[in-house]
Amino acid sequence: MKYNTEKSLFLVDSFSKLKSWTLVRRAWRTKFKTSWAPSCSVIKYIVDKHQKTGSIHRRRYSVPRARVRTRGMIEAVKKLFEDDPSLSLRKAANFVPISQSTIRTIAKVDLNMSAYKVRKTFLLKPADKSKRFEFVEWMRSRSSGSLDWIEKWLICSDEAYFYMNGGTNTQNDRIWSSQAPKTVRESALFEQKVLVWCAFSSEKVYGPYFFENTVNWENYMQMLTKFFWPRHKRLKNHQFYFFQQDGAPPHRKKEVQEWLKGKFGARFLDLSIWPPRSPDLNPCDFSLWGTIKSKCYNPKPLSLDMLKENITREIRNFEKTDLKSVFSNMKKRLVLVEAQKGGHIEHLL
Repeated sequence: MKYNTEKSLFLVDSFSKLKSWTLVRRAWRTKFKTSWAPSCSVIKYIVDKHQKTGSIHRRRYSVPRARVRTRGMIEAVKKLFEDDPSLSLRKAANFVPISQSTIRTIAKVDLNMSAYKVRKTFLLKPADKSKRFEFVEWMRSRSSGSLDWIEKWLICSDEAYFYMNGGTNTQNDRIWSSQAPKTVRESALFEQKVLVWCAFSSEKVYGPYFFENTVNWENYMQMLTKFFWPRHKRLKNHQFYFFQQDGAPPHRKKEVQEWLKGKFGARFLDLSIWPPRSPDLNPCDFSLWGTIKSKCYNPKPLSLDMLKENITREIRNFEKTDLKSVFSNMKKRLVLVEAQKGGHIEHLL
């Protein structure tokens, strides 16, 4: 509880007269007509502070901060950020006798620095790096060390949820006003959404295929047998294509793995080949879904059927030149994973 000037002075004056914490508490109850009273320790704290400082108010001390950008200060700030690039301006001001604004000016003007936002990414477990590195080696082994075959013979696949309103980005949800607006924005507790499957190579797009509610191994297998395979089998040289899927639970099912091995043989990237937790290597994740989600909400869908129509339109609008560039990008990513010994690559792209 905060004690205003009147109450603090009452405690000090009462104790100077009564010389008893208990009597002061009784006087408080009588004065303010309440059954509650501050504890003895609180009364003692306020009285002691008054005796030491002569005031019941808290004193704030501030250290004068220089605003001069001297050569010595510039070198001191440079050394701080060299030792710890993530050091905040507030913490930096604890090490040098200058203000935060002066530190910012030195960093930007004198040291030509900028404050870059650290990119967040998925967590790799200890064994994942070696698995990712081995995956690149396997991809190279398909063509005497070259990755060029990817641009012609690889089919990548994935599923993704699309929400009716496209999801909410709270970072961009702002209202510009001179005063705080009395405004709220409603959103559904359980927003309507559709689950979409799609696959593509540099020559062809398979999909979209819409799952009802969710996906399990049974309806995933039905999609492969009734939707994907009849379309793929019509392709000339269909037997030369490789097929990729990630490690989602429906994909890992024994029946699914065996069926795909039966169709693609050694050209199926099964569980032993595809590295876990690697959306940065799946073109659907790093290219397709982001592109489709940036376009399928114009015009704004008023129903799930309209959302499906928008998704279908944008997927079919993919040009072959776009598809080829996606797989060229994948080749670049694999080379970076190899150079990073299986580590993260987003910061290098």
